[in-house]
Amino acid sequence: LTEFKHIIVSFTLTTLRENLAKRLEPYAPSPIKRLKAMEKLARRIPVVCRLDPLVYPLNTNNIKETIKELKQCGVKQIITSTYKAKSDNLKKMIGAFPEHKKLWQKLYLKQGNHISHCIYLPIELRKELIEEVRQVSLSKKLEFSSCREGFNNLNTKACDGSSFF
Repeated sequence: LTEFKHIIVSFTLTTLRENLAKRLEPYAPSPIKRLKAMEKLARRIPVVCRLDPLVYPLNTNNIKETIKELKQCGVKQIITSTYKAKSDNLKKMIGAFPEHKKLWQKLYLKQGNHISHCIYLPIELRKELIEEVRQVSLSKKLEFSSCREGFNNLNTKACDGSSFF
């Protein structure tokens, strides 16, 4: 990869918690494997991490710890967005996490914002979550961007990591 003139590697990480990762993304590599790969690659090329999606309240209570770990792995930028519900994937999420059924029905089906073919969290909650990730990222001297949320004024770099070219 180092032979390429313009290269950046982007990883997605939803959580550091192995038990949550197995429920949320049963077929994806473990968080530990992703962190090790990020650390190895970050020694030679720029690495960005998509802390994505933020699924309230599954992975939003340990943002500070997650970003601290990503910084230690050599990540240069955090890119984030919130979970956008569609009828089919919301049913799967509720099936996997039935304990959050009432909360998600309230937040998405009753209070959510319909944009295109998705249902977004209420704007106040979305902004609070995105701003928390931004604040923690900047405190760790990491670049920050959020895509598809409508808060482009919070970005310090482009959403795709191309700013490092």
